[in-house]
Amino acid sequence: MNEARYAHTATLLVDGTVLIAGGGTASTEDKTAEIYNPTTGAFTFTGTMQATRFHHTSNQLFDGRVLLAGGSDNKTPNSVFTSELYDPGTSTFVAGPNLVLGRTWHTGTLLANGQVLLADGLYQEGCGPSCGEGVQASAEIYDPATNAFTATGSMSIPRENHVAAALSNGLTLIAGGFDGNNYRGQSDLYAPPSMPTAQIVSPINGAQVAKTVNIFTEVDSSVLWVNVYIDGNKIASSPPYQFSWDSTGVGNGSHTIEVTAFNRGDQEIGSNSLSVNVAN
Repeated sequence: MNEARYAHTATLLVDGTVLIAGGGTASTEDKTAEIYNPTTGAFTFTGTMQATRFHHTSNQLFDGRVLLAGGSDNKTPNSVFTSELYDPGTSTFVAGPNLVLGRTWHTGTLLANGQVLLADGLYQEGCGPSCGEGVQASAEIYDPATNAFTATGSMSIPRENHVAAALSNGLTLIAGGFDGNNYRGQSDLYAPPSMPTAQIVSPINGAQVAKTVNIFTEVDSSVLWVNVYIDGNKIASSPPYQFSWDSTGVGNGSHTIEVTAFNRGDQEIGSNSLSVNVAN
C-alpha cells in the first residue's frame, strides 16, 4: 500500500476495485484512502477523507456509494460522531450526517431494504459514566433516502468487537464480543421495523453487466411466486428466486429490472426495481 495502516476498512466497489480507507497510521492527522485495482495489482491514493477515523465501519450502499461511520480519532482516542460518503464516480469523500451516538468497535450491516444497521460498540469521550460513556447495547439505522441516522431497538447486552451478518430472511445476527469486563457468548437477532416483501439483491443498482446476468431476489414468507421483468417485459415467473437473463437480447445502455411478488391468492403484494448498464 501507499500508507502503512491498521484498523482500517476494505470495501469492494461495483467496478471490482477495493477502497482502503482510514485506519491508524504514522501521522495522527492522516485522512488518506487508496484504491486497489486487481487488474494492475497496484494501490493508488484517492480522495482525502473528511475525518481521521479507525475502528470505523464501511458499507457499500445500493447506489454504489460507500458509507463510513464512527470509529476513533488518532488524538485521544475519542469516539467519532461523524460519518462520510465516498463516491466512486468522483473519487471524493463528502460529509455525511452525525450518528445518534459516537461509537467505535461497532458493526455496520447493509440490510435488505438498503439501510445500514450500526450496532453496539464503545462510546468514549472522556465524560465518564454519567453521560452514558462505555460499552453500548444501543443501535441506530442510516437511511440513504433521508440521509439521516435514527435510533432503533437495543441489543440484549452491551458489546464491542463483536461480529454481525445479514441473513437471507432479512434478520441480522449479532454475536459475541466484549462487554468491558468479560467475553460474551450471547447473540442477538435484529429485525427491521419493515422488511421488504421482495428485494433484488444482485445485481445492485447502477451495476455494469454483460452477457448472462444472474438475478437474485430475496422474499419473505408471504410470497408464493414472483415475476421478473426487463424493461416491462416478463422474462420469468415462479420460484426459486434466482434467474438468468441473456442481456445480449437488448441494446447497450440503461435497462430496468423489476420483480413483482404475489401471495397464494394471486394478489400482488410487493415489487422492487433497479437499473443496470448493459455493456456487451
